[in-house]
Amino acid sequence: MPASKATQATEDLREEIATLRKEFAEMMELVKDKSGSYAEDISETVEKSAEAVYEKGNLGLEEINERVRKNPVASLAIAFGVGYIISKLFSSDK
Repeated sequence: MPASKATQATEDLREEIATLRKEFAEMMELVKDKSGSYAEDISETVEKSAEAVYEKGNLGLEEINERVRKNPVASLAIAFGVGYIISKLFSSDK
């Protein structure tokens, strides 16, 4: 009789292990699905942010172009002055 109880306990353990494996596989599938959804959400957010930055950059460039068209001489003088200052800052003749 004791061998029968041991055999039954072994079978019960095998069934529990099989059930645990199945549940673990289901949980991993859920985690995989959730992480994929989360990654898609992040990707969409990054894409929208990049589009917004691109649009703001274009608006800024358009504004600068308009100012240069309205005041070409002043724009040229400012560009020359900034270039001169940068060249003095980076010159090696200190």
